[in-house]
Amino acid sequence: MTLIIILFMSLLIAITRFLISDRLSKIIISLYLMWWTMWLTLSTLNVYDLFPVSIKTYFLLLLNIAMVLMGFLYGSIFSSRNRINNVYLNDIKVSMNKAFKILLIGSVAILTYYYIKYMTISISSPGLDLRMERFRVGLLFSSTEELLFFYYFIEAFVYVLYAVVAYMIFYKDIKNITFAMALGSILLYAGVGSGRGQIIYLLVAIALVYFIRTKDIKKNVSTINQITQVRSKKNKKTRIFSLFAIFIPGVLVYAAWLTAVRLGFREFNIEAIQIGADELFKQFIVYYTGPFRALDYGLEHFVPNTGYLWGRGTFAGIDEIINMAFHVIGLNFKSANGIIGEMLQETQILIGYNQTFNYAYTSVMIHYFDLGIAGVIVFPFLYGLFVRISIFLFQKTPSLPTLIIVVFLFQTMIFSVFSWGLQSPASNIVLISCYLWHRYTNKKVKRIKNNSVDV
Repeated sequence: MTLIIILFMSLLIAITRFLISDRLSKIIISLYLMWWTMWLTLSTLNVYDLFPVSIKTYFLLLLNIAMVLMGFLYGSIFSSRNRINNVYLNDIKVSMNKAFKILLIGSVAILTYYYIKYMTISISSPGLDLRMERFRVGLLFSSTEELLFFYYFIEAFVYVLYAVVAYMIFYKDIKNITFAMALGSILLYAGVGSGRGQIIYLLVAIALVYFIRTKDIKKNVSTINQITQVRSKKNKKTRIFSLFAIFIPGVLVYAAWLTAVRLGFREFNIEAIQIGADELFKQFIVYYTGPFRALDYGLEHFVPNTGYLWGRGTFAGIDEIINMAFHVIGLNFKSANGIIGEMLQETQILIGYNQTFNYAYTSVMIHYFDLGIAGVIVFPFLYGLFVRISIFLFQKTPSLPTLIIVVFLFQTMIFSVFSWGLQSPASNIVLISCYLWHRYTNKKVKRIKNNSVDV
């Protein structure tokens, strides 16, 4: 099976080289395919005494990847409708945006409160399953409304901040309060629940914006930009050095510390970091190959119990928002997230010797819940198409909101190995809000240009 996976994925990667012309699209889909190739290949080795995955499940995973690529390739028909500009983002203003600063200050204050509360609970209740407190009303959240506010709006804003932090590292001065608050919000959010996924989200955003930055400096720019390009190159070298020598190691140490906290450590010291780092590496491998085994189990045990969800699983974020609206007016029915979540979150399954797992069953599980094999054909195709159209939108009108959309969608592509990234209401709030933000700023720019022409 290892050889089949390598050959098949190599074929898909070769197809992207010949059929995709714009560099950003090629980068995004190539990274997606290489990421999946790495984890599928590693999965076949059954490391850490993990159970083997059935051939049927592997073929279903390969079908999913192939359909994402087909939708991505089909999206090229929209390239002729969009004039692709030079993706030069240096003029985007983040620090000077007052509305953004107000939201940022609010997020830091709210997340600081929850972080302190979470750490206080961890000290006072050492035997508590602390991680689960983040997902329910109890010690951390006192009401359903409070929990939903955190997961609908605070989480959505943190999704925005991944792209903002990555953008500011390569394009703006990071020695300012805006960058510090944005990065602080992400780290505080990760600290509430000791989640390491948020660290990976940030690193993925940094990686993509780095490639966009590399693309920018190879493009022809205006005379003013050419004058400042020598200074920009010096700044770039300094930032790259800081990124790889200070920032990324610091983030990884923080991820190791969060792992140590989940293991019961409360003091930040060398021993905690070493033990946390060892466990982090093991969990990283298990967390990204375990979902294939969970999918193997879920296909056999879960789907027969639910029946088809007819798209409600894939669009579970929107389904949940609609469900909440009906709940307000007194009409109650179970959301797709409620149906799926109870099984995936609360069922502990064995994926290896002394290895239990829950929640993460890859994006394929959700599509299969919707329409079976047909769902694994239709929904990944539409997803790949949507990602490609979003890339064209970004290249046509490069701006902060369109950058956030592309970065976020790329993150969902990478995390599809783990789960379906558009399952939460926060993910849909991010996409809709950024698109409306883009439309508003675009109209504003056109209005200013028209007025200047009239004068």
